[in-house]
Amino acid sequence: MAKTDKKRWESPAEVWAKWQAVTCGALLINGGIWSFFYPWPLVPEIQSALPFFYKPISIPGIAAILFGIFVLMLELSSSLEKLNRSFRFIPKAILYAVFAGFSVLQFTCILPAQFMVITIITLLVASTQEEPSPLPTMK
Repeated sequence: MAKTDKKRWESPAEVWAKWQAVTCGALLINGGIWSFFYPWPLVPEIQSALPFFYKPISIPGIAAILFGIFVLMLELSSSLEKLNRSFRFIPKAILYAVFAGFSVLQFTCILPAQFMVITIITLLVASTQEEPSPLPTMK
């Protein structure tokens, strides 16, 4: 007899948040790559206060690439399945908030940081949804 693994129930918001996070990961990598060509900070005062942060290479841009790779691996890799399950909603939202807060320092990563905030909101909505009760069967 074949053993059947019952898949864990996922709310629609949880599935939506997963694919939003995958998109954010790709956008973070894209913004990080663009930072090699345009190492501009979000606010010019940051560059005057911390010039080493953007020259010769953008540290927030490199961090965005690493964050993007981590997000893609967390959401899509089967080897990180246990870590992804343990990070369910609130811890993952906090982790993504840290990623968005640091990535927004790089001008080319503003869009992925905004999308990451929307993903955080979706994760918080998903944390409130419960599994529906099974439909009654007629006997």
